[in-house]
Amino acid sequence: MSSAPLHCASDDARRAAIRGADLNGIDSIEVDCAQTTLIVTFLGRAPEWIGPENIRIEGGRRERDIKVLAVAVERAEDEGLDDRMFVTVDRPGDFSTYRLAIVARDERGRALPGAPGDFDVRYASAEFSFKAGCAQDQDPADCPPCPPAAVPPVTIDYLARDYQGFRRLILDRLALTMPDWKERHLPDLGITLVELLAYAADDLSYYQDAVATEGFLDSARLRQSVRRHCRLVDYRLHQGASARTWAAFELNGAETIEIAPDDVMLTTALPGEHDPMVRAEDIAEIGWSDYLVFEPLADQPALTFRRARNRIAFYDWDGSECCLVKGATSATLVDPTEAPGAPPDDRPERQDPETPRPDQPARPEPPKAGRAGRAAQATQAPAAAEQRERDENDETAGLGLAPGDVLLFVEVIGPRTGQAGDADPTRRHAVRLTAVEQGTDPLTGQRIVHVQWCPEDALPFPFCLSARGEAPNCEWLSGISIAFGNVVAVGHGRSVEQALPPVAVTRVEADCDDRCTPSETRYVARPYRPKLEWPDLTFVAPAASDEQLCGSCGGAAASTAARPDPVAALPAIRLASVPPADEEAPGLQAELRAVRHSGARAAARSASLWRPRPDLLDSGPRSTHFVVEMAEDRIATLRFGDGVSGLAPAAGERFFAYYRIGNGPIGNVGADALRHIVFRNAFPDGVTLTVTNPLPAQGGTAREPIADGKLRAPQLFRTRLERAVAAEDYAAIAMRDLPTLVQRAAATLRATGVRREVQVAIDSFGTSDPPQSLLDCIAAHLELYRRIGHDLRVVPARKVPIDLALRICVAPGHIGEQVLTELREALGPRLDRRSRPAFFHPDSLSFGEGVTVSRIVAAAHAVPGVAHVEVTRLERLFEGPDGELEAGILPLGPLELARLDQDRDAPENGRLSLTMEIGQ
Repeated sequence: MSSAPLHCASDDARRAAIRGADLNGIDSIEVDCAQTTLIVTFLGRAPEWIGPENIRIEGGRRERDIKVLAVAVERAEDEGLDDRMFVTVDRPGDFSTYRLAIVARDERGRALPGAPGDFDVRYASAEFSFKAGCAQDQDPADCPPCPPAAVPPVTIDYLARDYQGFRRLILDRLALTMPDWKERHLPDLGITLVELLAYAADDLSYYQDAVATEGFLDSARLRQSVRRHCRLVDYRLHQGASARTWAAFELNGAETIEIAPDDVMLTTALPGEHDPMVRAEDIAEIGWSDYLVFEPLADQPALTFRRARNRIAFYDWDGSECCLVKGATSATLVDPTEAPGAPPDDRPERQDPETPRPDQPARPEPPKAGRAGRAAQATQAPAAAEQRERDENDETAGLGLAPGDVLLFVEVIGPRTGQAGDADPTRRHAVRLTAVEQGTDPLTGQRIVHVQWCPEDALPFPFCLSARGEAPNCEWLSGISIAFGNVVAVGHGRSVEQALPPVAVTRVEADCDDRCTPSETRYVARPYRPKLEWPDLTFVAPAASDEQLCGSCGGAAASTAARPDPVAALPAIRLASVPPADEEAPGLQAELRAVRHSGARAAARSASLWRPRPDLLDSGPRSTHFVVEMAEDRIATLRFGDGVSGLAPAAGERFFAYYRIGNGPIGNVGADALRHIVFRNAFPDGVTLTVTNPLPAQGGTAREPIADGKLRAPQLFRTRLERAVAAEDYAAIAMRDLPTLVQRAAATLRATGVRREVQVAIDSFGTSDPPQSLLDCIAAHLELYRRIGHDLRVVPARKVPIDLALRICVAPGHIGEQVLTELREALGPRLDRRSRPAFFHPDSLSFGEGVTVSRIVAAAHAVPGVAHVEVTRLERLFEGPDGELEAGILPLGPLELARLDQDRDAPENGRLSLTMEIGQ
């Protein structure tokens, strides 16, 4: 290029003219990294005659006379592209500017002046620098002589935060940089690009605001963010829990039937007229909001129903006006299997022995004694043995009860009128059996079943079995209360299925193969965050909490089902994942159905079962766990691991979700609300199956509001004791975490010479001698809070037998013996006639609570017929007086409980002496 002192902003016109005139020239010169090769680009085609002798490099300050060693021409195949020439020089140049010129030579090799004939005079040479890529200060003399006009700085509105603000900002900017572009119509491509950039800026601005907002508990608005913040301080923001109840089935038309749990669902009353047994396709047109669905909670392959368990009668041993008392933990049931030699009726009707009625049959006579009676019994004995053997071999014979089964006691008729409408709807209770014993009444030959149930399921009220009706008939009523035996635990929620989108691929990584390692292609997956289609995911609380596990039945008591803990509830969802190419394989489809029905881990090579967890803090790198995060719109998002805390899904992996929908207090339906049994697949023919729920559904809990979590989480460490430091902390934790089992606890710290021992004394509800299993369970629970250096020992409370003597003045008009009996009952260790704890009942006293004279006098004066009370002796048994009467109190130590059993067979457990004086 010519060195004339002329600078133009653009020379595109001359370049185009050169190409059109079939001339040549140098377009640009580049220097490679080694600075020994120059890449020359021509304006068009390179001449055929060019060689090293036709290249001359001029200039330089310290490095001059640079020689050209070789020239290589690269000709472009496309007519629209330019040729290039690679020039190799002997050494790099310095920081000064050099010029590369194309020269022609004569026959003697001398350079001819001027440009070659086929080169343009301005583009026969060009300037370049070997150090173009190096940092250096620019010489002011090298600045362009005609610098462009200075553009005034653009004022940018940094307050723009939304789409409209960014759109206006971009248009204002383009008005300065592109003043000729004035198009503002929406179809214009420029406007489309502006709006696209404004949308991206608005999305980025929202993301930045969201990070700043959700990064702090006080300002967070999303439920997922608040839940994670609360989890950092060990506070769990619960998502509620579904309701549950006991469903009682009645079977007719067959002796026994088995049904798959996943094949049935129970519904409340359906709109219109429907039978108790319905096919799923028959109610497909009914809206889901018109009824509620309950499904079995039992994780077992089949539900077995027996006709003999429909309504089981209680056996009262031919007694009259019988009842199961409050607190009972056993009963005798009638086995409907007919005994050999028994009358056709299950049992004879009752009659009043004093006023027999002619319309009632007489009681059957007992077996006769003597030779005739013994002969009749000998004749019946082989037949009875044969019948028992047939019943043992027939699995459908009899009740077939076993430990672990649940019975529902229900009062079905009124004890006064005998009408079903007069039955007390509150007289209903569920029990879980712990022992079952078959037997026969030797007097009547009736087959019976003696059952026992968990102490936690002790009857909270008496159940009337038989009674005398109202006048004038005064008839004997039996079968007032019965037991349902086909009982199944059901929970609110409908099962649905959903195929989730496959895991997306964010990038592909490939390795080149070598002698040791073959080539490998890795597909890197995007973070997988699928959403469920249906809202209101069901959360199911565990069957028993830590407190209930310490009970006599180890958490299996039927009463525990009514007290779920929503904080410990987990979502009712299972995931099955398969590789992308195998989801249509027939074998895999069967495997997925197994996951859907039972939740068991698939046995084939492809499918994997994923289970929900509250968080992934304890999950390993290969744990197939995931977390369900609920949003305010009740839609669930699934969060998987990252390969460190939980297994990360592979790229292309497909997931299938099987879950239940229905949560919260809407499922707390009343008693007898379940009406229909809906069969999804196999519909049983020839049988009739009905269902009801004698007890109302309980446990449906609404999710915890965000505001409550923000309020409680920061104060959790101040209000909840998580470590036992002092001895009193052990007692406080035992009473806090086990409130239904531990009435009061006390602890002391003692030095053993090596370590310090914490002794925790337990005062349990209902008994003065807690079982060792309860003490061991409490010790295991307290071990979680034990301080290092403490030895923990949980013991029952130390009983202090009391020696108490009273002088009683009986008021005139009262019988002394009756007053004496009531006094012993009021000051005894049991419940009184009104089911209230007596004075020395274990639930009436606590640790360190001394026995005061004033309370004894008050308890005695509450007995009708007591005119005056005087305490003549109050002391520890066998230890003599120690000023207790003068002080008005018998003090007790911190781990001691007063005891006065009034047991003549065990006088060492306390003694009560009453001196009765009849008033005049």
